[in-house]
Amino acid sequence: MTNFAVNIGRSFGSGGHEVGKLLAAELNWNFYDDELIKMAAIKSGFSEELFKANDEKRSLITTRVFDYFPGTSGTVNVNNTPAVMSEEYLFKINSDVMKKLSEESNSVFIGRCADYILRDSAKCINVFCYAPKNFRIKNVVERLGVDESKADKLISKGDRSRALYYSKFTDKKWCAAESYHLMIDTSILGIKGTVEFLKVYVEERIMTHR
Repeated sequence: MTNFAVNIGRSFGSGGHEVGKLLAAELNWNFYDDELIKMAAIKSGFSEELFKANDEKRSLITTRVFDYFPGTSGTVNVNNTPAVMSEEYLFKINSDVMKKLSEESNSVFIGRCADYILRDSAKCINVFCYAPKNFRIKNVVERLGVDESKADKLISKGDRSRALYYSKFTDKKWCAAESYHLMIDTSILGIKGTVEFLKVYVEERIMTHR
């Protein structure tokens, strides 16, 4: 039987990462967020930093992909082996890793166009977590230890980065209702309440496929 995948898109500061991690623990499923970067690096033999710079969170990082290899115009040397790099190539590596993981077990994936990548290789349950700005600012302040002004800027940058990444590699619009099966405001039930709600939803969805 094809495994299930819960793919969680999220606005910055809404708590989507925490929701996904707790949901995976409740379901006893595998959980993948930044772990995908390490796995993609291992698969390709390239540096984790290269993938981080091409990740959906890259607007929060000052360096770009090819800043690690100045003067190369995209041609890099890894272990003395020339290779022509592109964002699309790195995305394909990430996609291949994600597909392989989804084939091995039931999983929860955070962001990175998982709903689009796994549309043909897993029984997908696509969720988008969002919340009002004041809730997100409070969450970012507590999580990152920054002031409210900095938190507000990080939220704007984070949302913009995720939207650009999603639109670049899919034919859908980030945070648009038609791209997901369920959109949920995490401020209504809180993080733990949202997890409890999603667990019931996921279990019901699985039952309807049997």
